[in-house]
Amino acid sequence: MTRDDIIGKHMDKVSMEPMSGCWLWTAAADKNGYGMVWDGEKMDRAHRVFYSASKGLATPEANVLHDCDNPACVNPAHLHAGTQAENMKERTQRGRSGRFIDQETADRVREMLAAGASQRATAVAFGVSQRLVWSISKGLIWNAIK
Repeated sequence: MTRDDIIGKHMDKVSMEPMSGCWLWTAAADKNGYGMVWDGEKMDRAHRVFYSASKGLATPEANVLHDCDNPACVNPAHLHAGTQAENMKERTQRGRSGRFIDQETADRVREMLAAGASQRATAVAFGVSQRLVWSISKGLIWNAIK
């Protein structure tokens, strides 16, 4: 199949978003919001299929990264190939790493817990997940040696 055949075959599953320019996948999606499509051999993420049809992939293991940070977007103009390390670097640079705190804040989380606050209340107070608060309380992360 040619690029136009592959993209054309699936365009009925795409909604154009005029403000962002994203092509939003409207069919099946995984739990993280990434579109899923049958590529002729196996299920694959829709953005990978659109990118591969448009620009080609060097290897099946290559990552396809979103410039727009929208997992439902399949617009090849919003996608680029990269390594897992580059994906993690971009995630951190864009503030999506999930760990938005520093050692000082982790220490304040511990103080709040020690004073009797619940993990849920502490998470709300600091704007982080309860899982992050739990990890701090167990010393799994942000456990500075004093």
